Amino acid sequence: MWFFIYSAVLLLIAWLGCAVIYSFRYGGFKFFGFKFSRKFYYLGLMIFPLAAALDAFSFSDLNRFLDFVIFMFAGVVGEVIFSYWWRLFFSKNIWDYSFDTLFGNFTSLLNFIPWGVGGKLFIVLWAGYTKIFHIRLDLSQYLVFWLIFLSLWLVQVILELVLKLRAQSLVQLKDQRINKVYFYFILPVSVTLVLISFAYGLAFLLQALIFGISAFAAEYLFGKFMQLLLSKQLWHYNYRTVDGTRASLFSIVPFSLGGIYFLSIWLILTFL
Repeated sequence: MWFFIYSAVLLLIAWLGCAVIYSFRYGGFKFFGFKFSRKFYYLGLMIFPLAAALDAFSFSDLNRFLDFVIFMFAGVVGEVIFSYWWRLFFSKNIWDYSFDTLFGNFTSLLNFIPWGVGGKLFIVLWAGYTKIFHIRLDLSQYLVFWLIFLSLWLVQVILELVLKLRAQSLVQLKDQRINKVYFYFILPVSVTLVLISFAYGLAFLLQALIFGISAFAAEYLFGKFMQLLLSKQLWHYNYRTVDGTRASLFSIVPFSLGGIYFLSIWLILTFL
């Protein structure tokens, strides 16, 4: 939680600082609509690694900073893997980035720091959820989740690859029935969550829903704020979009899976 408190304070200071600098250079205060530049973006987002460093210093715990760094890279890796999986079933990316793209527009250099923040968000959500509702969710349950999910995912991927060899136009045909394809696409996640809920109770499923909805809202607000601040939309969704192309309803389940992904990494690091 202290990471986000430090981040909010630093963000407010940086935001006001930009307004003051602008007033000296051009006269009059300006809080939104600055011209986009990569240098401005990266310098602005450096408040988050700084907040992670302050958080680690406050608790004399270097792991609080290392977690952030690991989340930065784990997020980008996970995003790329997910995007390759998505493209097995759809003719277009679920999202496209506007700047500094990597791996066929599956991710962007601009994403590293935001993924670090995202990983921290999932940990705070998990900590709050387990504390408020007095629920115990440990590493073993997440390992069981991944064992089931990866088994189902592997079967789905192999089946899809076999079908592609037999029908080259399969993707184009599928784009005519997006919702049905999407529900088939998320089947490994959905079935795994149902089985885990039967085994351990509904707490695991509710946690996944909290992850998905919270991350959807956080990404939307971050994108909205960045566009207001920098006058550029940093990414565009291509399916079942919300508010233009800034967000997508199809991202909620992937964000649920992402939350479990980050939390599993964190629990493994804590165990080590």
